[in-house]
Formats: sequence, C-alpha cells, structure tokens
Amino acid sequence: MKKLLFLLLIPFIALSCTDDENNGTNITMINLSAKASDWKFQNQLESYYYVTYTMPEINAWVYANAVVSVYQTLDGATQPLPVVRHK
Repeated sequence: MKKLLFLLLIPFIALSCTDDENNGTNITMINLSAKASDWKFQNQLESYYYVTYTMPEINAWVYANAVVSVYQTLDGATQPLPVVRHK
C-alpha cells in the first residue's frame, strides 16, 4: 500500500514544482508601420528591399529567455516573417 501511495504522489510532486524565473505569461505586442520612404534597396549579391527598426524591448533577458514572433499584416492576411517574395 505504501508503494502504491508513493507512486501516486510522484506525479503530483513533479507537477507542483515551480520555476523561480517564470513570471507567468507576458505578451507584449508592438505595432510598427513602414512608409514607402522607409524602404531601402540592397544591391550586392542579391537585390532586395528592407526596413530596419530599433527595438529596445528586445534586451539580453528577452534574447536569452523569451520567444519573439514577427508577423506582417497585408490586405487583411497575417503572415509570419521573414517573407520572401520573388518578382
């Protein structure tokens, strides 16, 4: 009986542990827009257009511990980046 009780308590003990660094779910959304004048043309080995943004929100802690997902919304459709569109 003691062995059965012990086997039933192991999953409970394992699932009740907490992570001290986990502060819960923290979702931050930042909406950025690019004007036509923001796009730059890169013409070295491959030609492409790009836009850069300064993101102080992506610090060392976020880089090491978080997930950053970037999406593009165009004409009502959401698409994960990077997006490669060929002419």
